[in-house]
Amino acid sequence: MSSQLGDAELVRRLLLSCIPGVKDSLLRLERERVAIFGDIGVPTEVGAYSYVSEVFLDGFLVPVLRAEVVEPGLVQSGAFFIEELLCAGRDSLLELVRLRIVDRLLGFPELWLVFRDFAGVKLRRLVAGQAEYYDWPYSNSGPLG
Repeated sequence: MSSQLGDAELVRRLLLSCIPGVKDSLLRLERERVAIFGDIGVPTEVGAYSYVSEVFLDGFLVPVLRAEVVEPGLVQSGAFFIEELLCAGRDSLLELVRLRIVDRLLGFPELWLVFRDFAGVKLRRLVAGQAEYYDWPYSNSGPLG
């Protein structure tokens, strides 16, 4: 992806290329922004944090991880998306992953337990650096297993 893209557009493009079935959710969020803010002169662009929180986490990853039967291919898609964000080489996207994705996964350890075997190298490194800030309720191992 082009380094000339802004963070929000890069996140949007990565969502569309990495996450199956995300297009409707993404377009719905964009339409909602226009409907809410379009008439009052407020910018209607969706930001990178909103795309990650509302489309990726709430609309895709958390439901996938909480499903009665977890589909490994879907979890792998989520892991690939996160690694692509981290491989972009932008401090702003590193912070986005740390503040939104790592916080959600480690803040709800049952989600991380399902996800961790799929996590890529860069995310695992980030989690290792953040793990000390979270309570780990399982006595058998820490967040990295």
